[in-house]
Amino acid sequence: MRTMGQNPMRAKAFSSYLETVTHLLKGDAVDYTYDGETREIQFMHQDRGFLNLEDPIPIYVAANGPMALAAAGRFGDGFMTVGGEPEIFTPKLDAIYAGAAKVGRQLPENFHTAFITSSCVLQPGDELTDDRVIDETGSWVACELHFYYELWKDSGENDAIIPEYFQPIWGDYLKRVANMSLPERARFRQIHEGHLVYLQPDERGYITPGAIEAGTLVGEPDQIIEHVRKLESAGMKEIALWPPMDCERKVLKDFAEHVMPAFR
Repeated sequence: MRTMGQNPMRAKAFSSYLETVTHLLKGDAVDYTYDGETREIQFMHQDRGFLNLEDPIPIYVAANGPMALAAAGRFGDGFMTVGGEPEIFTPKLDAIYAGAAKVGRQLPENFHTAFITSSCVLQPGDELTDDRVIDETGSWVACELHFYYELWKDSGENDAIIPEYFQPIWGDYLKRVANMSLPERARFRQIHEGHLVYLQPDERGYITPGAIEAGTLVGEPDQIIEHVRKLESAGMKEIALWPPMDCERKVLKDFAEHVMPAFR
């Protein structure tokens, strides 16, 4: 939504959407409101087998805010997030369980949890300032930077919400945004250019070692393996890697060869 200059879906609408989809995937009829009109809807032609509704279709909910997390607990079969460190992830999971308990729902033991990030497997002698490391992690870190800029604007330009690892470059980044060629109402197109696909060349200087360490799985193989085990012990069941397009095969190959064997 941000890449289209729109705010994310509001929590109340998101909860309603999840409830509607949950009922539809069970084959039920459910009230649906569109343009102010509420009607009962249902998947058509179920007897024709166009959709397999006999086997349960799980819903994995991407959520971060408190109301969205509660909705994940009410309707979700799994949870996907960014920020997978235990001190960040555990309170989110607690909010999901609280949301489930509030409606008398007990989450199953196989309730799924997933963490989206990128990775860079280092070799001895590699530095976080190396071009290769920035190439493999930069689009993810930049996307996080853009996200915090949007939050900063929404909060009334509250500098307190900016993480410590972005603070040294924050003033310079604000100057960059202010000097973009598009008017403010259209500037989101330049802010989010390359969104999780490539790093804008002018933003390489913002991909600092602190930001790389905070936002990605980076390190020599043993370090990443230890990091993943820490995430697993906190309840994380899946890691979804989202490398930049130009490096994706190498990032995935490195992770498959140097990290994944430890978990087979």
